[in-house]
Amino acid sequence: MQPGMVRYSLVCNPKGGCHDDVLVYCIDEDEYLMVCNASNRHKLLAHFAETKVSGVGGPFAFKFEDETESTAMVAIQGPRAMDIISKMSSTIPSMKRYRFMVKNLVVIKLLVSRTGYTGEDGVEVILPSSMAKLALGMVLKDMGGESSLVKPVGLGARDTLRMEAGMPLYGHEISEDIDPVSAGLEFAIKFDKGMTGGPDDERTGTFIGQDALRKIKADGPARRLVGLFIEGRRSPRQGMAILHGGNVVGEVTSGCLSPTLDRGIAMAYVPAALATEGTAFELDLAGKGTTPAVVTKLPFVSNT
Repeated sequence: MQPGMVRYSLVCNPKGGCHDDVLVYCIDEDEYLMVCNASNRHKLLAHFAETKVSGVGGPFAFKFEDETESTAMVAIQGPRAMDIISKMSSTIPSMKRYRFMVKNLVVIKLLVSRTGYTGEDGVEVILPSSMAKLALGMVLKDMGGESSLVKPVGLGARDTLRMEAGMPLYGHEISEDIDPVSAGLEFAIKFDKGMTGGPDDERTGTFIGQDALRKIKADGPARRLVGLFIEGRRSPRQGMAILHGGNVVGEVTSGCLSPTLDRGIAMAYVPAALATEGTAFELDLAGKGTTPAVVTKLPFVSNT
């Protein structure tokens, strides 16, 4: 990575499951910033402390600091997000995706990245937590008003957007027991990192979980994440069973009534042999009958 770059990555356990998925910012060649899911913060702090002592191939020499309490992040997402951002800076809208820059707003230092887990265009802004209220008041003076381009939303709205974009979420499509290969996240994995031999090289991997992920890739995952179109107006929910030929073969990991498509959508794990587009299933509506579901390609909605 070069300074100014942001990369989506995974913090894996030895068996190939995920402690978390993260964004890594390259500040310079000796400094990186990692943004994790808030619920996994303490778990990752313990993981990094342990890794310093007994990492892959021996101890690692690095320093790390938890800046959670001293910083805040605000995400401005949507098709007109750059219209808002251009009022603050003429240079930020010219940034490429997954890049960041540091800007000064009066006395406030902002780290602005063209990222966001919604499938929409926009930015995420990191700033001192003590200045967050003041900064938002200056940048978004009319936020939430009748004529405002920007309105505050909660995690429910974010969740429907990331589902429409087919983006896996920790605790749903990936977890300590669900590997990123099965989740379709191979783009974020370097299977041959540090290797000079071929794919059968048996040397220890260079990141935690690499050996396990190589084996999963070589053997092929037993199940794969798919997108499903659901018939009817019932909103599919996590944990609902997926049926094929009258047998339970999988379960929903995320689902909603898509605001854009006005129809039920879901992501689910099914046997790899049944993961092809067009495969027909039935969704068990939590004891209230079943409804047809069919595999469709992800994302459900593309804004790129």
